[in-house]
Amino acid sequence: MKIYFCDICNESIPLKDINTDRITIEGGRIFCPKCAPKPEKQAMAGSGMSYLLLGLIFALGLALFGFGSQIVSEMERRTHQVELKLTSAEDSLADLRSERESALVWRESVTKQIELLRSELERTSREYGNHLTTLDRREASHHEDQGQECRSAAKGLDERISAEVHSLQASLKEHQAEFDAEKMLIRSLEERIKILSELATARPAEVVPVAKETSPSDSPSPALDREALEDREVGALLAKLSSPDTAERYAAIIDLGKYSGPKVAKALEGMLSDPEELVRVAAVDHLKKVGLPTSVPHLIAVLRDRDPFVRKAAKRALDLLAGAAVDFEPDAPAHERESRVKEWERWWEANRERVLNS
Repeated sequence: MKIYFCDICNESIPLKDINTDRITIEGGRIFCPKCAPKPEKQAMAGSGMSYLLLGLIFALGLALFGFGSQIVSEMERRTHQVELKLTSAEDSLADLRSERESALVWRESVTKQIELLRSELERTSREYGNHLTTLDRREASHHEDQGQECRSAAKGLDERISAEVHSLQASLKEHQAEFDAEKMLIRSLEERIKILSELATARPAEVVPVAKETSPSDSPSPALDREALEDREVGALLAKLSSPDTAERYAAIIDLGKYSGPKVAKALEGMLSDPEELVRVAAVDHLKKVGLPTSVPHLIAVLRDRDPFVRKAAKRALDLLAGAAVDFEPDAPAHERESRVKEWERWWEANRERVLNS
C-alpha cells in the first residue's frame, strides 16, 4: 500500500482523506487539508450554508481522524504484541524443533541400542540353549554309562552269588549226606554191637545141647560152626532189609558188606530201589565190593536214579566191574544221561556173555 506525505508539514495523509478527495494537488505537489492553499475570495463566494456544511464535514473528519489514529495506534500496539508473541512462538518452535531433533537423535540411538541388546540377547539365548543341550546330552550319556556299568556289575555279582550259592548248596548237600552217612554208620555200629551181643549170648545155649546129644566122633567141625553162624547172621541181616526203619535197613546193608556171594548180591540188588538215597548208595557201594558181574545190568539201571550221589556211586561201581566201557557224567542234563545209559545197555547186550564168563 502506497503512503502519501504532505509537501508542507511532511505528515502522512490518511487514506480516508485521499478517498474523499480532501487532499490538494497542485504543480505535482500534495497538500493535506490543513496545508492546502486558500482559494480566492472571488471563488469563495457562495452561500453560508455551503461553508457551514464544509465546516461540519471538516470537524467530522478531524474527529474521525483522531479516532482512526487511536485505532491505528492500538492496532500497531497489538500488532507489535502479536509480533512479539510470534517471535516468542517462533523461538519456542525453534526450541521445540531442536528438542524434537535431539529427541529423534536420542530415539534413534536408543533404537540402535535396543536392536544391539536384542541381537545380543538372541545370541546369548542360542548359546545358552546350545550349552544346555550339550550338558543334557553329556549328562544323559554319563547316566547311561553309569547305568550300564551298574547293570553289568549287578549282573556279574548276581552270577557270582548264584554260582557261590549253588556251590554252597552242593557242598551243604554233600556234607549233609556225609553227616547222614556217619549218623547211619553210628546207628549201624550200634545195631551190629547189639546183634553180636545177642549172638554171643545165644551161642552157648545152641552149642551145648548138641554136644550132649552127639558123641565126640559125630560133633561138627569148627569150620561148620562158623559157616552155620555166618548163615544165621546173614539171615538175620537179610530179614532187617525189609524193616520200616531206615536206620535199621542202612545198618543191615553195612553189616552185609563183610559177606559176599550170590545170595548177598541178590539181596543188595533188591535194595537199589529203596526210597532212601542213603540206603541206595550203601547198596551200590557194597555191590562194588562183592564184585559179581551179574550186578552190572542192575547198576546200569541205577544210572537213571533221581539222586546224583546214587548215580555217582553206580558210575564208580561200573568203572570197576566193566572197565568204564561207556563214559557217563552223573551231573549232565537228563537227555544226555539217558543217551549214555542206552549206550551202556547196548554195550551190555553185546558183551554179556563175555563178562559173565570172565
